Order: sequence, then C-alpha cells, then structure tokens
Amino acid sequence: MDIDPAHRVLLGRALATIEDLEARLRRAERDRAAPIAAPIAVVGVGCRLPGRIRGAAEFWRALRDGADLVGALDRRTAEAGASPGGYVTGLPGAYLDDVDRFDDEFFGIPPGEAAVMDPQQRLLLETAWDALEHAGMPRETVRGSVTGVFLTLGTHDYWQVGVSRLGTAPRHDHAVLNNSHSTACARMSHLLGVRGPSLTVDAGCSSALLATHLAARSLRTGECDAALVGAVNLMMAESSGAGIAEAGSLSPDGRCRTFDAGADGYGIGEGCGVVVLKRLADAERDGDRVLAVLSGSAVNHNGGGPGYGVPAVSAQREVIRAAYEDAGVPAWSATYVESHGTGTPMGDAAELRALAAELLPGRPADRPLVVGAVKTNVSHLFAASGVIGLIKTVLCLHHGEIPGNLHFTRPHPDLGPLPPAIVIPGAARQWPRGGERRVAGVSAFAAGGSNAHLVVTDPPAGAATGGGPAADDGLRPVLVPVSAHDEAASRALAAGLADLLERGGPGITPADVAYTAARRRSHHAHRGAVTGRTAGDLVTALRRLAEGRSGPAARAGRASVAVRTAWCLGAGADWPVMASLARGEPVRRLLAEAAPLVAAETGVDPAAADWAELAAAHRSGRPVLGPGGAPYDPAAARALTVLAQIALGSWWRSLTGEPALVLCTGLGVPAARHLVGGRSLEDTIKSVLADDGPDVGLPDEGGPSALRRYDDPAALAAAASGLARDGRHGVVEIGPVRVPPGPDPGADDPGTSVLDALGRLYCRGVDVRWDVLYPTGRHVDLPPYPWADRRHWWSPPPGGRDAKEPRE
Repeated sequence: MDIDPAHRVLLGRALATIEDLEARLRRAERDRAAPIAAPIAVVGVGCRLPGRIRGAAEFWRALRDGADLVGALDRRTAEAGASPGGYVTGLPGAYLDDVDRFDDEFFGIPPGEAAVMDPQQRLLLETAWDALEHAGMPRETVRGSVTGVFLTLGTHDYWQVGVSRLGTAPRHDHAVLNNSHSTACARMSHLLGVRGPSLTVDAGCSSALLATHLAARSLRTGECDAALVGAVNLMMAESSGAGIAEAGSLSPDGRCRTFDAGADGYGIGEGCGVVVLKRLADAERDGDRVLAVLSGSAVNHNGGGPGYGVPAVSAQREVIRAAYEDAGVPAWSATYVESHGTGTPMGDAAELRALAAELLPGRPADRPLVVGAVKTNVSHLFAASGVIGLIKTVLCLHHGEIPGNLHFTRPHPDLGPLPPAIVIPGAARQWPRGGERRVAGVSAFAAGGSNAHLVVTDPPAGAATGGGPAADDGLRPVLVPVSAHDEAASRALAAGLADLLERGGPGITPADVAYTAARRRSHHAHRGAVTGRTAGDLVTALRRLAEGRSGPAARAGRASVAVRTAWCLGAGADWPVMASLARGEPVRRLLAEAAPLVAAETGVDPAAADWAELAAAHRSGRPVLGPGGAPYDPAAARALTVLAQIALGSWWRSLTGEPALVLCTGLGVPAARHLVGGRSLEDTIKSVLADDGPDVGLPDEGGPSALRRYDDPAALAAAASGLARDGRHGVVEIGPVRVPPGPDPGADDPGTSVLDALGRLYCRGVDVRWDVLYPTGRHVDLPPYPWADRRHWWSPPPGGRDAKEPRE
C-alpha cells in the first residue's frame, strides 16, 4: 500500500510515541515492583574456608562444634618447599589448602591461562557456582538474566609470587588481565552470561559489606533482578605477611581473642564467601528457599575522625543508626550482632561503645544483646571478613542457634564494665523463632575509615523451605537426573546422592531429591538417570551409576545436541503404563472428553474403565471383561486401545515436545493422526468405532511428512531399530513395538519403566520439561558439584621465556 510522505511522517511519529510510552510503562512497572524500601532475600550461600570447609552445611557444623581453624604454622609451607615463589607468608594463621588447584575445563579456561590467573579469581568462580546451586538457580535460568555481580578481592599476591618465581614480570598474553581485580567480576558475568551491573569494590576490611549494600540498592531500584556478592582473601606472598606484621596488630599465634582479656591482635585468615540475593517478592514468587532477609543497610566514613587508622565511635554510631532506620525497625529490637571484632583492644572497645549507645536505649530488660565474632574461628579475612560474618548470621537465623565465641573467658579491661544487657557468648545459645521477628546486625569497619552495617531478619513464615510439597504418597516412582561436565564428576555426584539418601534425615525424601536435582540444578553433557519408588531403590541404582554400571533403572550417557525424538505407535497399547498414568489429571481430562462419544456407541465409559484390570488381562492373555462381567465388544476394545495411545503420546509431548518423526501401524495410525495430524478427537473416535474399524490405509490428511505409516508391524520395528542405532534419534514406544533397548522385558513396575524410558532419552540429550514432571517440590540441599581440580601455578616455560596462550 502506498503512503504519501506526510502520512509517513505522522506514522513514524506515532510509532515513536508508542515506543516511548511502552518504555515509560516498563520503567513504571519496574519501579512499582522494586520500591526503594523493598526487603532483599538471601536465597543461597557458598563458602570455602580453612579445614577444607566447603558450603553452608560444613561451615555450620564447624561453628556448632566450636572449631578453631587456625593452624600452628602456615600449613602450606611444606607444599611450597624452599623454592622461590612458593605461596607462604611465614606467619601462623587460618589458611586454605589447595589454592593452587582449579577445574579449568569446567569453566572452559585454557590451562595456560588458568596458570597465570589469580587463584582468588579461580576461587570466586567455583564458590559462586556453589552459591547458585545452594540457591537452586541452575545455569539455564541464570544465563541471559539481569543478574548483578559485586565482588571484592583481598590481595595482589599472586603477581608478586609470579615475579619471584619467574625472576621477572610475567609476560604471558593474559597475565596482567588475569591478575587485575576488575577482571574478576567481568569474567564471572561473562561465564555466567548475566547482564546486570558488574563491579569490583575496594574499601579495605568493609569491602564485602559495602558490596552487599550496593547490591541491595541495585536490586531495590530495579537495576538488577538478582545479585551475586562475593569476597575472597588469599595471602600468598611473604612480603604481605611482613607488611601486616609491621603494623603491630598481629596476634603471635594467629588467633583473634575478640573481647577477651587475653586479646592481643588478629591473625591472618583466608577464605571465600558468596551470597545470592533477590528481591523478597521475587524470591517468594519463584518458590525460592529464603534463608534470611536483608532488611536494611548503611555505609559511611570516619571523615577526619580521631586519626587515620583509629576507630571513630561517632561514625560507627551513625552507620548503625542509619541501617536500622533504613530497615524500618527499632534498633533495640536487635538481639544479635555479628561484630567486626578483630581482637585488638582499642578496636573492640570502640565497637562495643558504639553498639551500646545505639542498640541498648529502650531495650526491654529481658532482651539481651548477644555479640558474636566469627573471627575467633577463622581469624581476620580482611576484605572478605564481612561476607563470612554475614553468612554466619544467616545460618544462625536459619538454624535458630548462636554459636559461642572461642577464646573468651572474661572481658578485656580496656572494655570497661560491660552493660548487663550485652552478652558475649562463651557457649552456644538457642535462638528459636518465636512470635516476633528476630533481628540481627552485621558490622565491618576498615582501618581507613570505611564503615558498614547490615540489618538481617527472619524470612516470612513458610519461605524458609522454598517451593511447595511434592505430589508424593511415599510410593510414587521418581526419576532423579544426575549430570556433570565429565564422567568422573558424574559418578562422584551419583555416589554423593546415594550417601545422602542412605543417611536420610528430616525432609530427605525421594520426591524432594528428584525435584531439586531436576529443577534446581544445572544439566550438563555427561548424564545419568535413576528411577525407583523408595530411597532404597534409588540408592541401589545410584551405586550402580557410581561404579560405572548402567542398565534398567540406572541409565548413563552423553548428551548430544542433535538428538530428536521419534514416536512409534504399534497396533496395540501399553496397558500397564496407561494404568499408571490414568490417575493423572491430563489423562482424566482426555477420558472425560471421550466418554460421551464412546459410551453413546458402545455403552462403555472409558472414564470409569478399570485400567489396572485391563493391564492384568492383557498380561495374562485372558479376555478383557467390561463392568458387567462380559467381554468388551471389538469396537469398545479398539476405542480403549486408541485412547491409551493418545494418552501416552500426550504425556510424552508434554515432557519432550513435538516428535521429529512418527512411525505408526494398525491402531497406532488413527492415534498418530490425532496426535500430530490435526484430526479431532471426535473424528478419531468415530473412525475407530465404525463397523469395519478405522481405515488405516487412507492417505495422511495434511499431517507432516514426518508421519510414516507401515502396513507391516515388522517393518515398523525394523525402521524404529534403525533409528535407535543412528545416534540422532531417541525412540519412544507408545504402542508395543519392542525396539531395542526398549523397556526392560522383566520390569514389573510400569510406572518406573516409563520413567526409565524418559531417563534414557534424557541421557541421550533430549530436553525434558522438568516443570511438567515435577510441578511442585521442596528444595533440599544436595551434594555440591565435585570439582575436577588440577594444579595450576606459575612455572617458567622451557627455555626461560614466558609461555603464550593463543587468543580465542
């Protein structure tokens, strides 16, 4: 249609106006969904700490056990030996093991590049993955999302180690880039495929809480929809240890005796922590497990206080006051504070004075303020100390208990008389959830004057478990997917799942394990799938996978992106499987729709049919009897057979999508014409009920060329067997065809056998609609991903020249 120039201009202006209005509407909806005061949910945590602690469960166990994670000497000295460039500080402290190891293949980083990459960046990547798993946010849902990355790193020691080891500044193509702190967030955003803000924060010892504050603000303004906040500290150079020692604040044995009379400074601590944040409303909408709620936060600076490096009580008071104002809760409502608590008498005294001045006024006499310090367990992690304190506080709320501070017997004299309301816990204290919301604070103060305080509170009732109850009567069969980047990791994960189910515990049911593995974990190329009705069934199958033995109920394979499904509809019906599916709502709807059509002609109501009896009759070869005890007439039998095929085909479509090919014969032809050929159910039933039965020789009616009809069932079976062998198709038997490997002939559990067939397709690479198979479920903790770590460290290349890795 021709449009004159004037109207074309008007039309262009109208379109521009519409686009502008749409943009304004999107901004308004975003602002309405993310008000400035919106509470922020903590939905996942990950951590790596001394003592080979990995993850929330191991960290909480160490806190409850009162573990002292400080070693007598730097335990890495023996590993590094006396060679130049070894990773030692020469000082006692709480150090991580295996900081030289990393799963480069999992993240797709070439080995040469991984060797020059700051281990702090490598540790952040693995710990962020752990945190996302703990949050139940698989890679498939994270990629492409507006997720922010807010990180902080402690040192530049690895570069110094490289200079010492190589005798010169490294000249590898990627060396400078991979030792820049700004690269850490950029690389994480790139590898995860997320598009929110990505930045590195450096504010000294308050960096981690400042990053958390910025992430919360970004979520509240709608700048991002989820956020990863991470911090790491590794001390790998002797010069760093010497520099800290010169400051004169180090404890001789590397331990923080926070608030204690024996406090003599802090020790060096290493570790990494990552928390996953979402707006609380979004977390509840998505069925996430909410561990705690970040209700408020504040940051400030001493601003020319009593002296550079000297704590300013007035500034600490201001930041604490501002945080509770931001949270909208009275300061006296806090019953726990995770202190900065370094174990220096001057710093500890200033912190307690600020807490007492802001949190005690108005406090009821029966409401003590408990002040804890995780540094008594792990020493001082410097830039990462705040995130470890936050994770501890989240776990205290989640478990309803406050672990005792280590090394505390009596207060340090410099603290002065402690107010009666302040309690320094020398032992664990119960902190149960009661009728009112529990409120906690977390503090971090940098020597340079940057201060931060967070207010953390209970999650809403019911949100702590996440999701909803699974449709589980204790006997319903389940399919549990197992996948990893490589076969060894897949087998290790199967062993871990078997251990979990064998140990059992509150809430560890087959249904919830299946839901979490299917919908709350990422799916990789190396796959396994186990089926069973009980925990014992699954343990047996998982042990077989872990040993490298696959078969019925324990499938294994490698996913191929080219695999497509091919349906085979034989002359009969899979009655046992139909009986197992007949209770489901989709099948009941189908039978209800077909009931008047079939009943009007045959007097048989398919909605009232005893499908279990039909299955038993076919299994034994005896006549199929109707409700009155008389055998079904041929027309009714044909109708029930076709309905069973349509029901099963609809079930497969709901889980694996449309088939690439459909092979059919006999009564499978009318079922196929309805499923993929567009013929209505009414027309299909009428043709089946005709006196002479359906004309299976009629040409296809507008269906895809993908529908292949066979007059000879043996020819169909041969074609289907060829498809099963070609490596490009996953064959689904909807009617009896007996395509190898097919269902296990000895299987006596149809519910499990059809899930086993689905698991076999999954292992081939067919995408499964897990939300259809498990529409609801409860998120439970599964074993973390088993990293295939290898050593990556500075090493002079042959000939003394720096190695160069080809750019991608």
